[in-house]
Amino acid sequence: MKKISKKASIAILVTYIVIQVALIWFLLLCLSYWQYLVQQGALTTTKFNLLIGALILYILLALIYPIWWFKKHKKKQRR
Repeated sequence: MKKISKKASIAILVTYIVIQVALIWFLLLCLSYWQYLVQQGALTTTKFNLLIGALILYILLALIYPIWWFKKHKKKQRR
């Protein structure tokens, strides 16, 4: 596997985090729209709760994955 410089790995990590923040912001906007649909009766409460659970899971994975990737990449560079 080709070695990646420290600057490149940090750039990849920052880019990933920026993209994830944009996606999370978009999903939070969707959340307000979903709440509107629940109020109108177009979306059931059960489906809304499932969407909330999926959103929380996505946010957790989006925050945990870059930390895990960075630690794993750091260990490979030490060898």
